[in-house]
Amino acid sequence: MNRKIMLFLFVLAAAAGSCKRIDPQPQHILKMHPWKLNSAVSLPGRTVHGSKTTDLFALDPQGCLANNYTLRFDTDSTCRASSNGALCDMIAGPITWRQTGDELFLGEAAYKIKALDNSKMVLVMTADTRTGDGVQTVTYTYSAEDK
Repeated sequence: MNRKIMLFLFVLAAAAGSCKRIDPQPQHILKMHPWKLNSAVSLPGRTVHGSKTTDLFALDPQGCLANNYTLRFDTDSTCRASSNGALCDMIAGPITWRQTGDELFLGEAAYKIKALDNSKMVLVMTADTRTGDGVQTVTYTYSAEDK
């Protein structure tokens, strides 16, 4: 009896060990969903009307980022941005995108992919704002939406 239990446990362990969870490539995950921007945080912060803020939504509450800003990655290597903020219907047409390792390129802009799964995407960009606030690191957090 003990021998049968040992054999059963061995077969069970072998079967479980042979099953690997295969995550899709990042390009596939990107194309699976539209991605809605939930937050945009800039560090060390930007000065607006004399006070410093890290929340880019607060910089322009009526702007594109703060109003349902969404990215859609298409299979033809184009990406479309949309928003229902004021004047956001003037967002340019599709831009090219590509993913290499942990970097995502949207047009000429390069972002580090800090997290990407079927529900969440976190992108980070470091750039000089040219607004007097110097170099800023901006973290964009997106959630996957239903198609």
